[in-house]
This record gives sequence, structure tokens and C-alpha cells, in this order.
Amino acid sequence: MLTGFVLLAFVTGHLGAHALLTLSLDVSSQGLRAVMSVWQAPLMLALLGVSAVIHASLSIATLLRRRDLHLPSWHMLQTILGLTIPLLLAGHVVMNRVMYEIAGTGTNYSVILLSHFVERPFTAVVQAALVIVVWAHGMIGLWHWLKQTRAFEATKHIVLTIGIGLPALVLAGFIGRGLDIRAQALADPDFAATVLMRAKWTPDATALFSQLAANTTFGILAAYLVLAAVPVTRSWVMRRASPGAIALPDRGPVPLIAGATLLESLRAARVPHTSICGGRARCTTCRVLVAHGGDDLAMPNTLEQAALDRINAPAGVRLACQIRPRMSLAATPLVPAKSVLGKSDRPALAGQETDLTVMFIDLRGSTRLAEKRLPYDVLFLLNRFFAEMVAALNGQRGHYANFTGDGLMALFGLSGNRERGARDALHAAIDMLDRVDALNRDMTQTLDEPLTIGIGIHSGLVIVGEMGPPEARLVSAIGDTVNTTARLESLSKDLGQAIIVSTETLEAANLPVGGASRHLVDVRGRTEPLAVHALGHAELAAVLRTSRK
Repeated sequence: MLTGFVLLAFVTGHLGAHALLTLSLDVSSQGLRAVMSVWQAPLMLALLGVSAVIHASLSIATLLRRRDLHLPSWHMLQTILGLTIPLLLAGHVVMNRVMYEIAGTGTNYSVILLSHFVERPFTAVVQAALVIVVWAHGMIGLWHWLKQTRAFEATKHIVLTIGIGLPALVLAGFIGRGLDIRAQALADPDFAATVLMRAKWTPDATALFSQLAANTTFGILAAYLVLAAVPVTRSWVMRRASPGAIALPDRGPVPLIAGATLLESLRAARVPHTSICGGRARCTTCRVLVAHGGDDLAMPNTLEQAALDRINAPAGVRLACQIRPRMSLAATPLVPAKSVLGKSDRPALAGQETDLTVMFIDLRGSTRLAEKRLPYDVLFLLNRFFAEMVAALNGQRGHYANFTGDGLMALFGLSGNRERGARDALHAAIDMLDRVDALNRDMTQTLDEPLTIGIGIHSGLVIVGEMGPPEARLVSAIGDTVNTTARLESLSKDLGQAIIVSTETLEAANLPVGGASRHLVDVRGRTEPLAVHALGHAELAAVLRTSRK
């Protein structure tokens, strides 16, 4: 990942300078000199070279370790693009670096564009393909890394804009200036010869370049053939020497591939199994509960142990992408396979841990309402109540997540802004109380006693994603934060205020947390008391006004 970021930084600066071709050759040349002055410093050049070697070596080593090449579509595409880069890059490196070292040739923009658009026009296609392939490879890696972070929702549009806009500008400038150079060369027969002579591109140098570029490309292809023979041969042998089978709860035995990870064996058998990070132990979505056969597994490595510790995984839970069974075992997947997860307009919500503010609302005395009214009248009252509550949510960027009969659960901060999410929840609570008061005034003749509600608000880490039966999925959340919020809502009865908000939420909203409203309460499921604030409409409004001041 770190070496990938170094290489992406180099490529971004390089392409940024090329994008200036849309303005002029001079401006782009100045930009390229500025970029290269940074990367040609000895320390930066060493960092770039080491990163390139490590990045390529780790990628090849990962491929060679695989016992099966069935990968998610995005991972397969990124792998193919990565392997294509050296083939497309060979001529570029030979022309811009190798020839300079051995023949002293120069490569300014005029020389490069002459080469691509006049001397060897087919190489213009290769160069354009290089830009697209290198950039797409980096963007796929960045996107799938970013998708696992809390910053995804806030930054995805910026990444998409740069990801599409930068190569588009580069290609537009490259083609536009290339056609200009071609027109100049056609108008002045001496133009090309003069430019090439100044850059020392003699016929002998050109012939040497063509030979070196061809030899380098063929050498890379030969190396690929040798490398490809290793996993193919090993896969053929290992499939015939299976050490056992995987027992799954919902299907027959699946054969193990000797030396393969559990995830690789499942994918080879076309068994859907979730792995959002692509099998790199950067998430825990591939986790399984090993019922038997786990004693023979190697102890978790550093990456796997860190991931399991992060979710407080109980005994027997392992990551399918990290364990390499050597005998039969029984495993139960703990995250639904992608094929049944459903689709969301928020990719990060396909099962991600994130920091949100959770709210529970409960309508008090709903049983008494039902006892004294006809069913249709009860539904009329409840539907009006829920319509007002959801309107309050929508007005503060809240997300309706669950219906609980006489209450509901809501999430705030799905956009990735923790402070705004906490503040939105508090403003929504005030709006809800106002709307309940308005309902009571409208239905004075209908209600024997006013409607009252209790609200619990708490912030923290949750697992958020699409949940429920396939035909009726909702984006909701689970976790200790959700359970705690539900218990805070019930505390509103005991503490005598409509709103119970945790100190964590007030701190997340950057609001004062002192005052007489503070209580330490024991919450079932937590070992330590939780600091909360019992607030009414006026008290919470005063806190929010203090913040504005």
C-alpha cells in the first residue's frame, strides 16, 4: 500500500504536467521540469526506484503464492492492468532514460510528439494506452482502499472527478499538441530533422532504441510465460492432491486445494464468499467460524490477529483469506455472501465499520392508545406520528433505519462527517418534540392525553450495511452503540426528561458537556458506567444556542 502511494504520487505529478499540454508546450515543459526536479533528487529517486521494485515484487509474489486465480472482477482487472504496465512502459523507459544514459539523447516534448505522431504513429496509441492503464490500475487500488475508510463518503466524488478528469486532460493535450507537431512537420520538411538532430537522435540512435525497446518487451513477455507456468502447474498438481474438504452449513463438501487459503478454495469451487478488501486482511468480511479442524491451523499472523482484535472476535473465528487448511474442516461464513447482500447507492455500506450517531424514538403509552380506539383509528394516529418523525429526520439529514412498532431507529452522519452527524441528531430531536406538540394541538379533541416520546442519542462505532430479507432490505446498523442507544431511550422514563444524550455525542458535536443534567448510569452490556445528559426541549435548545455563540 505504501509503495503504491509513492508510485501514485509520481504518476499524478507526471500526468499533471502532461495535462498542461492543453495550454501549450512551453507551459507543460515548465511543469514537467518542476515535477522532475523533485523526483530527480537522489533521495526521491531512490525512494521511487525502491518503491517500484518492492511494489512489483510483492504483487508477483502474491500471484505466485496463489493456488487459484479466481478473483473478484475488480481484483482481476487490476491485476491484468498491472501486468500490462511493464509491456507498455518498456519503450517509454528506454526512450526517456536508457537512451539518455548510453547515447546522450534528449527527450523534450517536441521530440516525443514527433516520435509518436510522425516517425512511428502506432506508438501514439501505445502511449495513450499507457496513460489509461497506469492510471486505472492506481485508481482501482486507491478506490478499494478508500472504500474501507470512514472518509469514503466525503471524498469519493473528489476521487472520481480527478480519476476521470486528469487522464482526459492528458489525452486531450497529448493528441492536440501531437497533431500540431504533425502539421508543422508536414508543412516544413526540415522541421523534424532539425528537432531530432538537436536532441542527438541520429539514425544509429534510433535503430539502437528500436532494438532495445523490442528486446525489453520480449524479455518481459518471456518472464511472464515463466511466471505463469508456476501457478498453472502447481494448481494442476494441487487439485489432484487435495488434503480434504470444507464442510459448509448450506451445501455439500467443497474440496480443499493443497496450500491454498480457505478463500481461494471456496472461489475455485465457485462458492460465493464475501471479501471486500480482496483477501489482504484489511477487513474482516471474509471471517468464518471454524467448528472443527481449527486445531490444525497455524496461529494467526500479525495482519490477521490485528484484524480479529479490532472486532473482538471470539475463539474459533478466523479470516478465510489468511488460513491455509492442511486437513478437512467445518466452517460457517459469518458475513452474507456478496451475491445476496443486495445493492446500495453507498458502496461503503455493504458491511463497514464506521462512526455514526444513532437515535431511538419511542411513543409512550401506545398500548393505551390501542385499547380505547378502533384499529383504523390507531393506524391513523400512528401513521401521522411516524410521518412527522420521518419529516424531522429528513430535515436534518437523518436516515430512517428501522421500525419498532411504536418507535423507530435513525442514523446520522452517513456522509462521513462525525460532528455534523451528531449536531443533526440533536437538532432533529428538538424538531421531533416540536412536531409532537403540534400533533397534540391538532388532535386535542381526539386524544384523551397528550402524546409523549422518549429519545435516546449515542455516538460510536457501528457496523452499517444493507440488512433484512432480499425483497425488503434497509440500510441499518448493528453493534454495541446501537444496543446502548436503545437503552438510553428507555432511561428517559426513569430520568424524567424526553431526551437522553450521551457525553460521547455532545463531544462529537463539539458542545459543552457539563451541567446538572449529567448522570452516570449503568447500562446492561457495559462494564463501566456511561455518562449521559437528561435534557428537555428548552435545555437542549440552550446548549445548541451556546454553541452558536
